[in-house]
Amino acid sequence: MYESFYGLTSKPFSLVPDARFFYASTVHKRGLAYLRYGLHQKQGFVVVTGQAGIGKSTLVQTLFTSFSGESLVVASITSSNLSPEETLQSVGYSLGVYREGISKASLLISIENYLKARAKQGKRVVLVVDEAHYLPKKSLEELRMLSNFQLDNQSLLQIILLGQTSLNEVLSGADMEQFSQRVIASCHLKPINAEETPAYIGHRLKCVGWHGDPSFTGEALAIIYAASGGVPRLINSICDRLMLSASTNEQHTIDLTLALSVWQELSEETAGIFNMANLNSQDLLSLPDLQEYDFPDDGSIAKKINAAVNLQTEAGSRQHNPRTVQANESVDSASSVGAMAAEAKAGRQFAEQARAESQVVAEMESGQVSENAQTSEKQIISELEQAVAANDSFPDLPEKTATKTTPKLKVMLLLVILFLVLVVTILLFIIFSDTGIQTNLAGMLKSIFSP
Repeated sequence: MYESFYGLTSKPFSLVPDARFFYASTVHKRGLAYLRYGLHQKQGFVVVTGQAGIGKSTLVQTLFTSFSGESLVVASITSSNLSPEETLQSVGYSLGVYREGISKASLLISIENYLKARAKQGKRVVLVVDEAHYLPKKSLEELRMLSNFQLDNQSLLQIILLGQTSLNEVLSGADMEQFSQRVIASCHLKPINAEETPAYIGHRLKCVGWHGDPSFTGEALAIIYAASGGVPRLINSICDRLMLSASTNEQHTIDLTLALSVWQELSEETAGIFNMANLNSQDLLSLPDLQEYDFPDDGSIAKKINAAVNLQTEAGSRQHNPRTVQANESVDSASSVGAMAAEAKAGRQFAEQARAESQVVAEMESGQVSENAQTSEKQIISELEQAVAANDSFPDLPEKTATKTTPKLKVMLLLVILFLVLVVTILLFIIFSDTGIQTNLAGMLKSIFSP
C-alpha cells in the first residue's frame, strides 16, 4: 500500500528473510566471517544462535551467496521436536531419497549413496537445520552420525544448525562432548546497537529506491530502538506499521507523536512484545534525524551519530523483558505523548551538554574494558584471516587492496606514450620519403635472407 505513496519499488520491511536486505552490522559482519571460515572447512557442524528475529536465516542466505561460484547442494529442514527417526526421515525427504515405509537401514544407505553420487560429480552437500533448539539430544546425535559419512577421507555432509540461545546450553552439556567436538565454527548474534539502528533502517529503505521520503526524526528513531531492543525483525514490524500509518495520514515525516502512537497500538496487539510500560523520556534524546542526505550508500551515517544514548542495561536487569529498556517513567496512554514530546525537546540541549561534560569520566571508567574487548575481537578476526590466507579459494577474507595510480603518474605515462608515437612516426616518414634509405634497407634484407 504505502510503497506507491512513497515511490518505493517494494516493501522495505518484510518479515521474510531476504539476503538482498542484509545489513552488515558489527555483530553480523563478524558472524558472517566465522561462518565463511566454517563452511570453507567442508566438514563438521556450523552453529548459529541468537534470539528469535535476530537475523540467523538472513545471515545464512547471505553466506551461500558468497559461495555462489562453488557447486553446493543445499538442503534444509525445520525441526519441531522431531524424534530421531523423524529427523532422519526429514533429512531423507529434503534430499529426495525418502519413500513411505522405508526402513531406517535402507534410508541410511540411500542417504549415503546420494551423498557419494554428489561428491563424484564434484558437488558437496550442506544441510541447514532451522529451529535446532527444539531437537532432542538423541535427534542431534542422529545428525552427528550422518556427519560420519566419508569418501576418500573427505566428509560428504556438512550441517549448519540455526537455533535460539538454549541450543548453546544443550551442546555444552557433558553428555554432548562428542557432538561439540564436531563443531568447527559457531557464532552468537546479538541485537544491533542504538548507533546502527538508523543505518539499518536507511539501508533497507535504500534497497527499494528511497530518496528521503518519508524522513524519520531523531525522537522517532529512538522510539523504534527502545521498542525493538535492536532486534531486526521487531524493527521491521515497527517501521512497516509506521510507514503504513504515515501514508494513511499523508505524512512525509515520521515523528515522535506517530512513533509513540504506533508503539502503543503494537503493545496492545502483541501482549507485551512491544511493551510501553518502561519508556523513559530520556530515551527520546538519543538519535539525530534520518533523511536521505544523512545516509550515503557507504553506510557512514553510523559514524556521524555521536550522541547515541546507551538504552541497553546489564543482562541481569533485562531478563524480565529483554525487548524493552529500564526506565523510571511509564507511558500509560496516548494522552501522555504530547507531554513527553515537549519534555524531550526542552531537555535536548541540556542533555547534549551533560553528555559532553561526562564523556571524559565515562571514557576513564570504561575505556580500558572497551579497549580490551576491541583487542580481543581484533585478535580473533586476525586469527581467522591468518587461518584462511593459505588457501586462495576462500572468498572475501582478507580483501586485497587495489593499487591506486596517482594523477601525476598518469600524466607522465601519457607523455611517454605520446613521445614514443612521435618518434615512430618520424622514423616511418624518413624511411618512406628517402629512396636512398629504401634502397639500402632492401639490400640489407636481401643479404640477410638470400642463401
